Amino acid sequence: MNFNEDLLHFFWKSKQIFARPVYTHAGDELKLLRIGYQNTHAGPDFEEAKLQIGDTLWAGSVEMHLKSSDWYAHHHEQDKAYENVILHVVYHHDKPVFRADGTELPVLVLEGLIPQNLVANYRKLIEAQSWIPCAAQVAQVDPIYTKQEVYRFLIQRLEEKADAHIQVLHTVTGSWDDAFYLSLAAAFGFKLNALPFTLLAKSIPQLLLAKYKNRPLQVEALLFGQAGLLLESFAEKYPLTLQKEYAYLQQKHKLVHLEPSLWKFFRARPANFPSLRIAQFAALVQKSTHLFSTVLETQSTSALYQLFHELPIHEYWETHYRFEKQSSKHAVQLGAHSVQSLLINTIATFLYAYGKFLNDEKYTLRAIDLLESMPAENNVLVREFAAIGFSVAHAAASQGLIQLKKTACETKRCVSCGIGAQILQKNGSN
Repeated sequence: MNFNEDLLHFFWKSKQIFARPVYTHAGDELKLLRIGYQNTHAGPDFEEAKLQIGDTLWAGSVEMHLKSSDWYAHHHEQDKAYENVILHVVYHHDKPVFRADGTELPVLVLEGLIPQNLVANYRKLIEAQSWIPCAAQVAQVDPIYTKQEVYRFLIQRLEEKADAHIQVLHTVTGSWDDAFYLSLAAAFGFKLNALPFTLLAKSIPQLLLAKYKNRPLQVEALLFGQAGLLLESFAEKYPLTLQKEYAYLQQKHKLVHLEPSLWKFFRARPANFPSLRIAQFAALVQKSTHLFSTVLETQSTSALYQLFHELPIHEYWETHYRFEKQSSKHAVQLGAHSVQSLLINTIATFLYAYGKFLNDEKYTLRAIDLLESMPAENNVLVREFAAIGFSVAHAAASQGLIQLKKTACETKRCVSCGIGAQILQKNGSN
């Protein structure tokens, strides 16, 4: 069998088999009343299914395997989660399976029932060596349907990120401003330094920074000092001043700085050096404390962009990327790509999380509107999708495609993707 259980799931959900009378292996007529809900966690594959086997109505779970003996190979007989299984759906029946009470589990055998052209087309998808399995066939799918599926993956991505934000919220006693402050700090790390930026934000509460909002030098001293970047011997005036200010503030507020070794400079472009990112973050804090409240009050996309523009960054950083290492004069403001990344990955996802938490679609829809108002990300993945015919008109589409690639294409879960399912149904009916 050159396929996996995903095809059985797809065939079960499509209900194609029930267009004519169906019988269990024991010869009892099987009528499907409800397929149940697919379980993506541990336990049986489908829950809350409803069936009629012979004259008896059954409600419970349905488990699927390529071979019935897989029940024992997976040790389901030892797992109480499987005691409620009412039907075993298999491709090949090679061994009877018994419940704990000694009764045999009814089995539906799909071998001979699944059309061979459907199996062949499924194999063609999952064995494809192209960039994504359906690259050569996606043109068969109606673009309207493809667009709908991309949006489904966008919502899946937003839900995942919202759940992560809500977990952070629970760690800061329900303060959305504090949760946003932590997540925005992580975003300023831009993957390479996300963890130390998060630890930095945790080490110095937003309320403490707010006390020094109108004293830029103190805000910068607090952040650079807590980052552990003021431990060296300096000759230049600016870092010496920061060092002196931090020594006083550290003692006053009983602060413990991070280990400087946490920060990654190696292989980072100078514009992404954590020292410059901390300077930018310090300027953002000075410009607007209680950042999430500001985001909620800022309605237009252009106004959200402005939150990250013209930051009051100290002039020292115009000729430095690191302390005591002079460079030629360069731009110090966040670049357009960085601002776009912050709006897509933090602002939009936090708005969605806020709406989800409050059960208020005003904010979830606003998050989607924000993504639709921004240009699509320009990266290799997005360009590859565009090259095979996908419409990538804005960031909502590019985010949906990123999720599609990660959760379905890379794992070849084609039947969990509506695009793959459409291709299977179209070719399987030929």
